[in-house]
Amino acid sequence: MTDILLFGIFHFWEEKIDFSSDEIQRQLDDLSLAVSKFSPTAVAVELDKEKYGETISLLDGNWKKEFLREQFSLGARIAVHSGLDVLYPIDKVFPLNADMVNPENMQLILPRLNYLQKVDEINDIVEKCRFINSRQYVTQDANMYLDINSQNRNGDYFVSKCLSEWYFRNLCIFSNLQSIAKEHDRVVVLYGAGHIPILRDLINMSDSMNLVDINNYIQ
Repeated sequence: MTDILLFGIFHFWEEKIDFSSDEIQRQLDDLSLAVSKFSPTAVAVELDKEKYGETISLLDGNWKKEFLREQFSLGARIAVHSGLDVLYPIDKVFPLNADMVNPENMQLILPRLNYLQKVDEINDIVEKCRFINSRQYVTQDANMYLDINSQNRNGDYFVSKCLSEWYFRNLCIFSNLQSIAKEHDRVVVLYGAGHIPILRDLINMSDSMNLVDINNYIQ
C-alpha cells in the first residue's frame, strides 16, 4: 500500500505575486518544510513526462531560479527538504476543447466559477493552498464539469466527448503515478487544482493506494 499526499496548487505564473521576494520565498520554505513532514520517498509534479523524461535531477540547484513554476519553486523544495534529489514528471499534455464552454454553459457554471475565483483575492501562499484543498473548493470544481456534462444537445454528446479527453488526460497522469507507486511507499503529488477531484477519486478507488489528507500538513 502506497500513501499518496495529493496537494492541489495554483499556477504561479498566473499570479500577480512577486515570487522572487524574500517574504514569498520564506512562505514557500515554510510550506515545503511542513509538507516534507509527510516524509515522502518521491515527489511527482505536473511536468510533461515525454519532454522531461522519467526523472529530473535537482543536484545542480538550477531549480532555485524557477520562481514562476510551482513544480520547481515548491515541488523541488519539498523534495530537497525530504532528502530527495529528483522530481518525477507525470503529466500528459494535450489541450482541452474549449468549444464545449459556450455562452449558455458559461452562465450555468458561473456561480461555481465565481466561488473558485475567490482564490485570486488571497495573497498569502498558505491560505491559497488551504482554500484550494478545502472540501468545498474540490466539490465545486468537480461539479463544474458535471454541470457542463448535462448540456449535451441533439444527441451527439459533444460536451461529453470533450470532457472525456480531460478524463483521459487524468487517467494518463494516474497511470504514471501508478508506476511510481510500485517503487515508493510515500508519494507527494503536487498538481494543478483542476486535476484534484479526478485524481482523488482514482486514488480512492485503488486498493493499492491510500489517500492522505493534505490539510493535516498545511494547517
